[in-house]
Formats: sequence, structure tokens, C-alpha cells
Amino acid sequence: MLLSSIALALSMAMFQAPQPSSGDLASAYKELQGAEEKKDADLIKKCAVETLNLAKASMKAPPDQDAEVQKSRIQFAKEVMPHAEYALATAINTSSDHKAV
Repeated sequence: MLLSSIALALSMAMFQAPQPSSGDLASAYKELQGAEEKKDADLIKKCAVETLNLAKASMKAPPDQDAEVQKSRIQFAKEVMPHAEYALATAINTSSDHKAV
């Protein structure tokens, strides 16, 4: 029992959670843009929060082996974050049910 617990702890320490890819961020950003086109405030809030979380995680991710890839990933995250924040603020301000926010 103790041995299996140690083995489990070691295996969890060895395998890190997967880092978000720029593709995940790009797809979340496209979903946000689609929600904005539909003018669905609840969907905008959900997509904006998801996009912000992925952008922040993308900026904190460990460096890539290719410096250009890392630079473009960070630049894309920096460009996406203000738009997602604006979309979230706009959705909150235009929401008819302010208590739900």
C-alpha cells in the first residue's frame, strides 16, 4: 500500500499538466468573436473568461525551444487579452440582469 502510494506520487510529479497551445487560445478567441456576432451576453461572458484564462496561461507557459514560436505565442496572447476584457465588460454593462453578474 505504501509502495503504491509512493509510486503514484512520483508518477504525478513526473508528468506535468499539458500546457495550453496557441491553437487552444486561437479557437477560444474565435468562439468569443462568434458569441459577439450573435450578441449573446451569457456566451460572451463564458468565452471571454475562457479566452482570458488561456491567454494568461499561455504567457506563463515554459519557454519553447523555438524562440520565434514563443515570441509569437506571447504576442498573440497580449493582443487577445484586451479584446477579451473589453468584450466581458461590454457584456456585463449591456446585461439586463445585473444581479447575475
